[in-house]
Amino acid sequence: MRLGHIARIVLLIVGVVIIEGCAFPPGAGLFHKRYSPLPTDLPYPIKPEEMLSILSQRAPEIETLWAKAKVRIKAKSRRGSDYFRATFLYQPPDKARLRGYRTGLPTLFEILVVNDTLSFHHNQKKRLYTGTMSEWRHSPVVFSDVDLRDIGMLLEPLQILRSALESDKYRIEDTDRRFYFITVTHLPYKHSNPASMQLLVRKKDLLVQMIRIYTPEKKLRAEIFYNRYGIFDEGTVLPTKVVLKVYEQETKILLSDIHYKINRKFSEKVFMPPSYKGIKRLPLRMLWEEKDSQGASARDK
Repeated sequence: MRLGHIARIVLLIVGVVIIEGCAFPPGAGLFHKRYSPLPTDLPYPIKPEEMLSILSQRAPEIETLWAKAKVRIKAKSRRGSDYFRATFLYQPPDKARLRGYRTGLPTLFEILVVNDTLSFHHNQKKRLYTGTMSEWRHSPVVFSDVDLRDIGMLLEPLQILRSALESDKYRIEDTDRRFYFITVTHLPYKHSNPASMQLLVRKKDLLVQMIRIYTPEKKLRAEIFYNRYGIFDEGTVLPTKVVLKVYEQETKILLSDIHYKINRKFSEKVFMPPSYKGIKRLPLRMLWEEKDSQGASARDK
């Protein structure tokens, strides 16, 4: 009898989980217990213009963004995972810089984007590879499908939501008691040219929990999950834990322990490629051509 009673309880719990999961859009069930830094729940229902008023306080215009995070990259094309720490600088709309390093060790690499020019600095080899964003996007490098300038935007999901609501190119589905499902075709996501986005927005605090990005062929290109938020300079609400899945390259990028500084003035030198004695300058394509030749040599041995 006791075992039968336990079995009935387990089946009841499983049934509740299944019913709860079916009530959400795909992926939404992952988020209903996530931490919110905002102390009060918003009233329901809420109009788009009321949403905009709230978002204008939580997501003000950002002139510059400085971020520091722990990064883990896992790709099908590589064994295991890559771990490093990173600092990221972004000055909209066309300047971004990413520095990868490990604690107590020299810089591993730096990627600099200014307008349509990309420079990759391999510090240990003292090499600077320079080319265009078009070359970078068509390269086999693990995260070349992610434009650095769009990473700056994806770290501001409430700003994306605000931009969407300020346009007339969105549709809100209000069929779930916890989430709004918002489809957007007027995109602030400038550089990678997706056709549309879908945002999963929690009703109680208007925090974006997930963004889906689609290609013009309506193929799911990437998903971004915002698992945790914090409040930073000027009351700006920004994510502190982000998971980015890029499906074309079968790559997963986890950003954790993210800290921000907002609207700090950057020196002009910040967005200039390194220049020092002994650095070797090469065309960008040599970055992956060298790796291919090294791989072939290893196989020959």
